[in-house]
Amino acid sequence: MKQIAIVAKSNRNVFIGLTKNKDFVVISIDDTKEISLKDVLESESWGEDRNFNRRVKNVTKDEEVKIFIEDFGCSKDSALAKLKSLGSPGKISSIF
Repeated sequence: MKQIAIVAKSNRNVFIGLTKNKDFVVISIDDTKEISLKDVLESESWGEDRNFNRRVKNVTKDEEVKIFIEDFGCSKDSALAKLKSLGSPGKISSIF
């Protein structure tokens, strides 16, 4: 299983995760459950298999959450640009 740590989020339920390899993944939530900064999400793949709708495990909260992978394997700058382009966020919080 592969993990990402949530390092940024918008107030429009779009998030940036960081892999162990320092690649960025942009996801949106398709669920009523919450994802917070510093949460760790686990999945078999983060977009490499082209399956962009998936249920993943929020290891931090020990629950499954349904997400959509918006972009994967991207740089920090392109991940931030994607986050800003999705839903015109009024606020972005990050830990980087």
